[in-house]
Parts: sequence; structure tokens; C-alpha cells
Amino acid sequence: MRRRTYLSTVASGTALAVAGCTGGDDTDDSDDPADDDEESDGNVSDGDEADDGGNNSSDGETDQQLDEPLDVVIENNYDATYTVSVTVTDDADETVFEDEVTLETDTSQRLEDVVSEAGTYTVEATKAEDVSRSFEWEVDADAEDVYVHVAESGEYTIEERDVDA
Repeated sequence: MRRRTYLSTVASGTALAVAGCTGGDDTDDSDDPADDDEESDGNVSDGDEADDGGNNSSDGETDQQLDEPLDVVIENNYDATYTVSVTVTDDADETVFEDEVTLETDTSQRLEDVVSEAGTYTVEATKAEDVSRSFEWEVDADAEDVYVHVAESGEYTIEERDVDA
């Protein structure tokens, strides 16, 4: 009698232990997106993903094109003619724009299409080959042009602002 009780207990326990091990797994964890990520190396694409413009770069750089390129405007309100050279470098210290202009008193000049991609840039303007100013330009969709100003007093400034010149 004990033998039949033992066998029926073992058979019941074995049936419970292997239940669900045979056949398909219809549990709800197959719908978990995290499980899909673990099974994939992330390099499989069906071509339906939208192009994000490269903004998911792991090195922090972005390739986001601006709607319109930004400019540098130079204005001379001093009572002498000045030559101003402008150099714009990106965050990798590569020159992306360089120009030199000579401005008469009370004139301005717009250097067009200086940058067309989002990123961090350094604008360096050198007046009269000896006085230099730098400005860190954070360019994104809301950024404005850079304004280089030689004031009547001779003071020399660089700032970001909306310039209609």
C-alpha cells in the first residue's frame, strides 16, 4: 500500500514539475519589449525607423541641420576704419569659418551662412590685429546670429542676438 501512495505522489509531483516545459509558451512576458532587446544585438533594422538626423551619437556630437544657417554681423561705430578677422571653430577645434573684413566708420557687414548645424562653436574676432575677443556659441534651433560690435568708445564686444542688418 505504501508503494502505491509513494508512486502516485511522485507521479503527481513530476507532472507538476514538467508542466509547461513541453509545447509553446503562451505567457504574457513574450510581449515585454525588454525581452526583445535582450534577444537582439540592436543592429537589426527593418528600414521603418525614422532618421533622427544623427542625434543619438554616442560621442555626444550632433548633426542636426538648422532650418536656416546663422550669420556673424560685424558693426563698427568707432571713428576709425578697422579690419576685423573672424574665425569660428567647432568643439573639435576645427575651423568651420574664417573671414576678414575692413569696415569704415558707422558701417556693418553680415558674414552669411557661418554655421548650419547644431553644436558648440567658438567665435574669435580680432580687431586691428591685436585685440581679440572670444565667444562660446551654443547653436541649436533657437540660436541667434553673433554680433561683433566696435562701439563709439572703442569698446569691443561679441554676443548672440537677433540682428537685422
